[in-house]
Amino acid sequence: MTTKKLLLIIMSLGIFSLAACGPKTIWVRPGLDTPSQHISNGRLLLDRGKLDDAFREFERARELDPTSVHAHIGLGLVMGHKGDIQEGIANFRKADALAGTEEEHNAVETGYHQFQSITGDKDPLQN
Repeated sequence: MTTKKLLLIIMSLGIFSLAACGPKTIWVRPGLDTPSQHISNGRLLLDRGKLDDAFREFERARELDPTSVHAHIGLGLVMGHKGDIQEGIANFRKADALAGTEEEHNAVETGYHQFQSITGDKDPLQN
């Protein structure tokens, strides 16, 4: 009987050790899928020149909050880097229309200046 118990213990340890070698579970935290988190990620990626990844982050922020001024600014900057001036301008116009606070208006203005330096455009809203 002790041999059977020993065999059972060894088999149990074997099964547990195999289970421990499996892939680790990734728990998605709802706090990471917020517009502000995606905008923050997008800015970091944009600074690193990862335009497609930055675009996805800003686009996700816009999906979560279509009225997000900062998401539209980010998308406009990505479009400027990609050379799509008209799409960039459209995003800045949308951001400008959505801006309701002084902080948001200042962010749009700062974005305009960055867009201008990227594209060489004298006044992006006049196109």
